[in-house]
Amino acid sequence: MSTIGVLTVALLVLAVAPVFALHGGTNRLRLSLWIAAAGATLATAAAGTIVATGSTVARTLWSPAPYAHLAIRMDPLGAAFAAIIAGAAVFASIFGTAYARPRRVDDATYPLFILAMLMVTGAANVFTFLVAWEGMALASFVLVLGDGLERPRRHAAVLYLGMTHLATVLATAAFFLVAHAAGTTDFAAMAGAHLSTVRASAVFILAVVGFGTKAGLIPFHIWLPRAHPVAPSHVSALMSAAMVKTGIYGILRVSFVLLGPGEHWWGVALILAGCVSAILGVLYALMEHDFKRVLAYSTVENIGIITIAIGAALVFRSYGLDAAAAAAILAALIHSVNHATFKSLLFLGAGAVQRSAHTLNIDRCGGLIHTMPVTGAAVLVGSLAIAGLPPFNGFVGEWMLLRSLVSLAGAPVGSIAGATAVIGLGGLALVGGLALACFVRLFGITFLGVPRSADAAAAKEPRAVMSGVLVALAVACVAGGVAAPALVRMLRPVAVSLVGARGATVEPWHGIALDPGGSLSPAIIALCLVIAAPLPWLLIRAIFGKSTRTTGPVWSTGVAFRPTMQYTAISFSKPIRLFFSRVLVPERQVSVSYHGTSPLPKLVRYSGRVPAIFEERFYLPARGIAIWSAGRIRLLQNGSVQVYLLYLMAALVTLLVVAR
Repeated sequence: MSTIGVLTVALLVLAVAPVFALHGGTNRLRLSLWIAAAGATLATAAAGTIVATGSTVARTLWSPAPYAHLAIRMDPLGAAFAAIIAGAAVFASIFGTAYARPRRVDDATYPLFILAMLMVTGAANVFTFLVAWEGMALASFVLVLGDGLERPRRHAAVLYLGMTHLATVLATAAFFLVAHAAGTTDFAAMAGAHLSTVRASAVFILAVVGFGTKAGLIPFHIWLPRAHPVAPSHVSALMSAAMVKTGIYGILRVSFVLLGPGEHWWGVALILAGCVSAILGVLYALMEHDFKRVLAYSTVENIGIITIAIGAALVFRSYGLDAAAAAAILAALIHSVNHATFKSLLFLGAGAVQRSAHTLNIDRCGGLIHTMPVTGAAVLVGSLAIAGLPPFNGFVGEWMLLRSLVSLAGAPVGSIAGATAVIGLGGLALVGGLALACFVRLFGITFLGVPRSADAAAAKEPRAVMSGVLVALAVACVAGGVAAPALVRMLRPVAVSLVGARGATVEPWHGIALDPGGSLSPAIIALCLVIAAPLPWLLIRAIFGKSTRTTGPVWSTGVAFRPTMQYTAISFSKPIRLFFSRVLVPERQVSVSYHGTSPLPKLVRYSGRVPAIFEERFYLPARGIAIWSAGRIRLLQNGSVQVYLLYLMAALVTLLVVAR
């Protein structure tokens, strides 16, 4: 069967899967999820073939009208993101067969969510894209809303729906500005449109804000830390690992395919926006206590890192440095793939913790490594990967981006672009350190020490299917780091299709050599780490001999040890909170009551929080203004038929004037 045939069958399988879930029941839900996993597997194979061969496939699915054709056209760029989406969907769906509970509407929507995301990356024209984009938005809204009984879920779902429709409006405006100049809504033909500098810049700004909202770029991120945590974990994993990548895909499609080489300030703006998102994302993650909210803010951070890479590529391309631009594009793609892997692992790991310990509050966990060793080991691998440590997969993409920024700082570009590259280097270094602290905190508080609650003490490993998925993803995190050159080789056709250059070569000893300069051998690094890891223990053993130390009860200054004496998430992150107080603007309240007139305190109450600055300082006032304006506009609705006819006449005259 041809590649387009396999892809079509995959889409049909995903379209059929909801039928089995509609009848209700756990067994039918599992069957639906297994069918969805099968469809996603076929889509992964088809998309991977397209990427590896650098080919393009196309097919018209339905033509309801002369101006509306539901058609797919998957090129290497779309196929790369389709493979990311479908690959994440395979693991999430299999995990869901043991994790999900039947709720009918949610169950039927899940395969359609995967289908819509794949259609977004394979859309051949604006009509198909918008249909798929809206389908993705509505499906994910239903999945976040669930049964709608919990108020936080309702608020998160409504906020998400509002923000995603804002993204739709802006993306639609960007597309039709290009379509107006090209005289067509077909993406392949739109790529040759001639746009003035002003119009091209307007399209770029609309696309970045629109697609950046879906991706979770700050300050358009406010929906993400609310929506991702309240959804079921297999849905959260798919939203964070796959759905936000459709925003990255949209930015790449518009910036490199529809617009072509643009102004250098486009890239400068993206580098700065990416730095802000990455730094603030990881800082807010460090302040959270909810396992999934930590991961949600970490997604904001990683989207910022990918955006920095796209910005560097745009700067390089604006100066005609195509090889360097291709290397930066590869960095963005590699990190997108790796983020999908370790973020799927961590969100599914959070689901396993929630199912076993009945909480996502990390301060109520502790000691889970003893009762959930497989889950703990898998989450540890994911934590090391997301912190960017070798030999795990998160290291390679960040190293490639670091080398690209070093090349940009020394390249013959403008002083502003060079200075921005230096800012990007500093921001990336800061983010790396903070991310390491964040996931040491997350893993240590959750899995180490002793249980902080009865539920944590009674926790046990989840079902074998769930544990198996976690182990498979952990292995993928290691393999993605050690075998990164193979992934680079596979993704090079995407860079060639966008800028006409490969960006990197794969050298002997399985090393990666970037065209702008710099080389890396993940396999050799992994081998050195494996050899060096036991050396400290062997050295200590050789010098001091076998340890005769024995273990005993924890010393707690002469009083009985209690689990509450352990480090908490707040105490761990307090030094960082104090150091970045001007950025985070933490709030605290301390009240003291005394014994009568005695100066000795009787009771001290402390409460503190880190406010969501963008939401409280910008979005809430904007909402208040919108509600006030709506109240004023409502006065126009006075019930008079004559006044309504006057409105219609005024609108008609306005349209006639504009149409001239």
